Amino acid sequence: MPRKRWPPSAVLTTAQASHHVGLAVSTLEKLRHPEAEGGPPWVTLLRGAIRYRVADLDEWLAARVTGRTHPRCADCPLNRKDRG
Repeated sequence: MPRKRWPPSAVLTTAQASHHVGLAVSTLEKLRHPEAEGGPPWVTLLRGAIRYRVADLDEWLAARVTGRTHPRCADCPLNRKDRG
């Protein structure tokens, strides 16, 4: 299913945000735990409703772009420069 294009000013539910960033709802919920680090910022509205701003999600994703492979995958034939 293609990803819906939200304007940067949109405010998403946890389910919508999970689809936007490609993570499970439960993962976003765990990242909101006080001891968890590295999750995207969220907004708490009236009666504890949690929302995510699209601009914050996009910035959070952009900050995690590395272009590196995981060390355990370094020997994978798909990651070697000499695969020809």
